Amino acid sequence: MFVAFAIFFAIYVHSEKQIDRANELRFQSRALADELRQSSDDLTRMARSYVFTGNPLYKQHYQAILDIRDGRSPRPINYHDIYWDLVLDDDQRPRPYGGQSIALLDLMRQAGFTEEEFATLAQAKANSDEFTHAEFTAMKLIESTVIPTDVDRLKANLMLFDAAYLRAKSDITQPISQFYQMMDQRTLNAVHVAETASIRLRIVFVSLGLLLIFMIWNAYRALHLTLGTSVNELYECITRLGSGDVLFHPCRPRQGKQCAGLDIRNPNQPRPD
Repeated sequence: MFVAFAIFFAIYVHSEKQIDRANELRFQSRALADELRQSSDDLTRMARSYVFTGNPLYKQHYQAILDIRDGRSPRPINYHDIYWDLVLDDDQRPRPYGGQSIALLDLMRQAGFTEEEFATLAQAKANSDEFTHAEFTAMKLIESTVIPTDVDRLKANLMLFDAAYLRAKSDITQPISQFYQMMDQRTLNAVHVAETASIRLRIVFVSLGLLLIFMIWNAYRALHLTLGTSVNELYECITRLGSGDVLFHPCRPRQGKQCAGLDIRNPNQPRPD
């Protein structure tokens, strides 16, 4: 019984950890999808800022975002948190690089996405890569001359705000939105399955605990009935008997009490014939 109790306790602890694991995968899956969407927004902001100001720092940031996303550059620590919005004109980074260079798509593969989910995000990534061609074209337009003319700058800005550009942007966000729906349903089901299994194991574990307590209580009662007294009193009587104390002082207040089958009486009381 003790072995079964210990086994079920280990299984129950494992089931509780499975709930945490399911929630962790749910968070990680959403964080990766958010990173793809955020990187697309950051690229757009850097391209527009470069075309509007001509500051080369924005183009450097643009290329850095691409390199991190494609695994050509190490990922900053906690890159899923706010990052590029905190990088200002002084180019001070909010957090250092973490040393790991891995493409975003590879991280998605490791996250255990289904084939359908991964295909949806891969399509969004491909659309985003295609999207960068228009942005590079707009940036090259203001680099065609030493000092870009107002006409070139206006044309480059329009390329990043026209209807075709906005439609291309929508082609990136729509697959990500579809992924959110599929991922939410899958991971929520996984959490519910883990919670249901944990509840059932908890019921079994509590039932075994109550059964174990009942068995111990029954064993205690059976032992008490067999010995005719409690184990502590029996031990004390045997100890005093072994030491030659035939008065059995602990039993004196209760004259006539049976200590482990021995008739303990007051020594001054006449013995029956």
